[in-house]
Amino acid sequence: MRITPVRRARAAAVLTTAVALGGLSLAAAPSADAVVLDPLSATGAAVGFDDDPALGVTCNQTGTGDKQVPLPLVADGQPHTVSVSSDATDTNAGDATDVTSATATSTRTVTVTQAGGQLSHVSMSDSFSATMNSSKGAAQKCNMSAFAGSQAMLQFDLVKPTFVSVSATARGMVTEAVVASSADALSGISGASLIAVAGGKHGSGEGHLLLPAGTSYIGVSIAQGGAQAPTGASGSAVVDISFDEPGLATTKTTGNGKKYVDLPDADNCATNTAVATWKAKAGKKKSSKVLKATFKVGSAKVGSAKKPVKKKTTTLKALPVEGPFTITGKIKLTSGKTVTVSRDYQACS
Repeated sequence: MRITPVRRARAAAVLTTAVALGGLSLAAAPSADAVVLDPLSATGAAVGFDDDPALGVTCNQTGTGDKQVPLPLVADGQPHTVSVSSDATDTNAGDATDVTSATATSTRTVTVTQAGGQLSHVSMSDSFSATMNSSKGAAQKCNMSAFAGSQAMLQFDLVKPTFVSVSATARGMVTEAVVASSADALSGISGASLIAVAGGKHGSGEGHLLLPAGTSYIGVSIAQGGAQAPTGASGSAVVDISFDEPGLATTKTTGNGKKYVDLPDADNCATNTAVATWKAKAGKKKSSKVLKATFKVGSAKVGSAKKPVKKKTTTLKALPVEGPFTITGKIKLTSGKTVTVSRDYQACS
């Protein structure tokens, strides 16, 4: 086995290659009965060693060498860890004093959680380290590389439309995650998919996608790091995937008017309505501190209120059917001051 460095511009191809290299495979055919997580779902950790000798130099490699360890995954909410370590030594065939030795370790911890008969959260935490020792330092000729990485494949069923969010962060590694609606979408042929990529000293990426109800949805992630003789390296990466109800708020209520009203926690995607609730600062009984309020999504008015008081509600109607959106509110107080509120929401479809 040989692990190759990730190239961000070829995310889908790299992911497919990485899974093949890691020895992971997953049947894409849907089962007759819905399952939270297909039993073939698995992750794996691997390390590999390679060399690129200088022109005219031949190097002989010994040691344990390339190694990989798979780990089946279960949606039990518990962390499961897979780790692998190995070593290799390169000796210049024309100079027995030119020796480079390396050790590499790759570790992945995965937690898969379910709720309501389907996945609710997946987290993957990776770390790698590679140590290189060259007897001739920078003058070595074998140019050994040590790579460490982890891959995962998950097949799962969704019992209802679900909003999926993926975030990836990396320090000294490259990590990327793909969530797709089919095997074809995973390989970039057709269908909906999202990719989150992160790399470098401290990189981050994120993606969001609304998946329909159905079977055979697949997620893949990879994290890789490496070192080149004569120096070592280390790194870490985290991928976080959440499965949420469509229409959920993605932020808290913000703005200087939030002490008067709470914008809703979610949009009711069945009716495309939501309810804003007035707080104690709005006033009690008939003594309102608010003259009027207008709520909009973009330029479209979705609700209004006159002299609301504590615990009163305002129904917001005709909220967007497609795409994420933001509800904003403009509140005119009895003092003559105007305050505003705002909150962001996930798509319903």
